[in-house]
Amino acid sequence: SPAGSCYFYVTSCSMQAAITPNMWLRDRWGEANMRSGSTITTCEQTRRAGFASWCSIPFSAVTMHFNPPQVIPSAPRSPAGSCYFYVTSCSMQAAITPNMWLRDSWGEAN
Repeated sequence: SPAGSCYFYVTSCSMQAAITPNMWLRDRWGEANMRSGSTITTCEQTRRAGFASWCSIPFSAVTMHFNPPQVIPSAPRSPAGSCYFYVTSCSMQAAITPNMWLRDSWGEAN
């Protein structure tokens, strides 16, 4: 699941047909409007209470999961004229190491 995201799981939500019970769902509305993907408290407390109220179910019937935003280190600054890239995953290219800055030697040469 993506970094900087918030997921919810409810056991029932008969008041809201758009919610599928017993399935993890991403809180896209909360991420866009309440920053639930930015802070654990907003995701796991504020949005949890919101879902309980919205679904008319007890607070204990809602489970939330927070994936903190990924902190990407600063890019290398040398040598002059160099180009670097950073990817968090790249399943199509086994030679690319995720989560680290890599120099784009091919791009520099071409």
